[in-house]
Amino acid sequence: MILRLILIIGIFFIMHNDIIFAGADIETKEKKYKIEINIDMNDLVKSQKLFDELISTNSQDYSKYIKLVSELSKAKIAYANESFLLGIINRIPAKVVSNELEKLLNSFLFKKGTRYLQKSFADKMEKNNSNVARYLSARNYFIQGKIEAAINSIRLVSEEYSVKALAVNLEASALSLLERYDEAIERYGECLSTNKRFLQQLSNDEFFHQERTTLEINQELCLLGMARTFYAVGEYDKAYFIYMSISKNSYLWPTAVFEEAWNSYKLEDINRTLGKLAILSLPILEKRINSEAAVLKVNSYIKFCMWEEVKSSINRYRNQYSNYLQLLRKWSNQRKSQDETVGVLLNGIVSKPAWNILNRSLKEAEYELSQIQGSDLKSNYKNVLIANINNFIKNQKKIAENYLEITVENKISETEYVLVTLNHLYTSKHVNQVSSGGVETRENSGENKGENMSLVLRKDEYRWNFNGELWGDELGDYVYKIRSNCH
Repeated sequence: MILRLILIIGIFFIMHNDIIFAGADIETKEKKYKIEINIDMNDLVKSQKLFDELISTNSQDYSKYIKLVSELSKAKIAYANESFLLGIINRIPAKVVSNELEKLLNSFLFKKGTRYLQKSFADKMEKNNSNVARYLSARNYFIQGKIEAAINSIRLVSEEYSVKALAVNLEASALSLLERYDEAIERYGECLSTNKRFLQQLSNDEFFHQERTTLEINQELCLLGMARTFYAVGEYDKAYFIYMSISKNSYLWPTAVFEEAWNSYKLEDINRTLGKLAILSLPILEKRINSEAAVLKVNSYIKFCMWEEVKSSINRYRNQYSNYLQLLRKWSNQRKSQDETVGVLLNGIVSKPAWNILNRSLKEAEYELSQIQGSDLKSNYKNVLIANINNFIKNQKKIAENYLEITVENKISETEYVLVTLNHLYTSKHVNQVSSGGVETRENSGENKGENMSLVLRKDEYRWNFNGELWGDELGDYVYKIRSNCH
């Protein structure tokens, strides 16, 4: 169960900040975005002429819609084009391939987000041969459990467009689920090189901020996926080095630390496992609720025959997560809670990069809206553009709210699973034999119980002396010094 969760966790990355969604009362620290996209009003005015031509002739020519959307894109308008995109998709013949349309769809995938295109356009693009359509189709197949069909669709995506980087990551994840691990590792390596290539080619213009951020996150997800695959095949030393290569500046770093704790557990390096879990509770990291860490910690104490810690930890975690589960269920039913614990969960959700990308797209859309409202465009064209943006904002907020609901439901399921596991451990024959004196163990001193922690270096590491504070070089490799109680 744990292994399968580890393989699946990072396949799709998630999504916010200062948005209050209908039905979802979320208190978060506001994140300010300074939008510095310089909209070209001259190109925007040129697009007016193309729009007038479409209206006057009632044209069914898809190429004219492509020209209009392209002109808007030149003006750095990305969110006011929805009805025109639909005009293209509804009119373009299934087998026609347009390089200009390919570039536009690739750009909008990153600007508006995969979830948005999936919800708004995927069913309309089923017969479309574009690379974005193939990627969206692959995602649908993957979600439906049609893994081979997903792989086949992914392999049709061209190397020419940056959506390929996302597609290769998805392909590697699919191969892992099929237990074709050697192929998965090779594809994760390809994912890293593909990401690097597109990041090097990408303009530094603010208009491409979303694409650059998404590709940077995808790069880290490929690293994490590779580590998970090595873990799956039992090559824990290789997994260790991949986990350790994930930057401490990465949003994925706490996830990597937790998964490396499991990796160390598999290596029978229990002191390192306990040290990793201790790292995740340091004040330097934002609070994160990770109920699965309780299971790992208890199992680590069992490995060391620390039976007092086993039973006291299980009791503490059962109380903690039973209360937490009640709060989650209450929030799920009522969509509001003032409890700090639930607030930590929600703030954990809204700190995720994909949520921040989603929020960035909403801020950009609002900025674009203000620019169009203040423009000298004719009222008929201006009103269409404004309606398109408002439609995007409305639908994007619905997607965010739906994501929030699904995430809370998943957290409820995870917590239920953890409580069942803790109850099973508490009532296990071995633990009860110990509590009744049926198993002999060695007494342990307070020092051995981990009151003193220090760095234990591997051959590839070095010590950086510090006094009273934790430096970045030590952060993430804190290790307990505990002697096992087991005979």
